[in-house]
Amino acid sequence: MLADIVSFKASDGLVLYGALYEPQAKKGSALLYVSGLGGSFYGSTAEALAKASVKEGIALFSMQHRGSYIIESFGYATGSKELIAGSAMERFEDSEKDIRGAIMFLESRGYRHIILVGKSTGCQKAVYYLSRNRDSRVRGLVLLSPVDDRNFDLRNYRSKTVFAARVALAKRIARKNPNALMPPGKMSYDQRIISASRFLSTSDKSRPEGNIFDYKSGKLVEFSKIKAPVLAIFGSADEYMVIKPIEAIRVLMRDSSSQFSYLMVNGAGHSLFRNNRFPSGKIIRWALATLGRSPGSRR
Repeated sequence: MLADIVSFKASDGLVLYGALYEPQAKKGSALLYVSGLGGSFYGSTAEALAKASVKEGIALFSMQHRGSYIIESFGYATGSKELIAGSAMERFEDSEKDIRGAIMFLESRGYRHIILVGKSTGCQKAVYYLSRNRDSRVRGLVLLSPVDDRNFDLRNYRSKTVFAARVALAKRIARKNPNALMPPGKMSYDQRIISASRFLSTSDKSRPEGNIFDYKSGKLVEFSKIKAPVLAIFGSADEYMVIKPIEAIRVLMRDSSSQFSYLMVNGAGHSLFRNNRFPSGKIIRWALATLGRSPGSRR
């Protein structure tokens, strides 16, 4: 499916890119897709969503962010400096600047009603943004496979003692150089190349990212601040979940401060694809209802 590759600026002036899929008849609504750890603005999820959304007059903008790829050099609009980031070195809190810039870009193109869609770690970024910004342009939030990063890391080490030692090591390294890479250890595939500071972003209890979907430790504070309607989608066989997906849904439902809906894709893993099919149709129907439209509507 054809898309325009466009550039936009994060709110701090960082130059980023994205794929913009537009319907022939624009209706002022768009999905803003935030990919997961190391992800790109192109890929099967964005493509599947775009095919369904464009048919209903809803654009889709799949945005690059400073957590895209593993290690990447990004430039600023002024051309005066560069930022070394990517999933191995990004500062999670800066994702707020990327999402704000993407929303401003969409508004400049005439899209004033936005459904924010996060995938995997993109869910944490979307929740972080909305917990800190009462943005009336964002009419709804879709969470695709929102996993518990901190407890996944803990499970990966199989020992609280070993995990605590690894966190302590990361803190010692980060005090000298936050971007220094962690030495080899029993890391997950997505953390095979990662800086000490980025490792601490999910594993250190004092950092916001690892707490956003900590399904085991009390209230989800950031998530509970969101007032826009939420749709959460899990695969019943998600390989990254540390508790059963239905239990995570119960926690989200408990802590939601808005209209909450959920969908379980039976047999699907973290990608949410099952038999090469993605639940894009159900997502778009939910988006249409949230935007106050019906399928095939000319409004």
